[in-house]
Amino acid sequence: MNLDLKRMPVDRAMQVLRVAAVLALVALGLMLWPAFDPVPSAVLLGLSGGQVLGTLSFAAYLLVVLWDLRRRRRVKLLDSSTSLPPPSQPLLGASDRESGPPSAPPSSRP
Repeated sequence: MNLDLKRMPVDRAMQVLRVAAVLALVALGLMLWPAFDPVPSAVLLGLSGGQVLGTLSFAAYLLVVLWDLRRRRRVKLLDSSTSLPPPSQPLLGASDRESGPPSAPPSSRP
């Protein structure tokens, strides 16, 4: 499974989120296990394994969040760069073109 932060498609992101959710539920189950069976092996395995799986789940979730933030930033930059008029259209409005150059002040010749 190639998790490239720059080119993660949306369906891949949903798969990663599903895996993160399953890992979080399994981690929660492992952490609750010692509450019902308080033997030392259950405590060690439940809390250690739960921590590892919970951390992996959070890392996968964080990966998808970072990818989405990067994607939204890139889309926003592309939208803002395409909002400028194309070079074939003038930048000045019609009222600016009709006014012409400023006229010279009247001379005061005697």
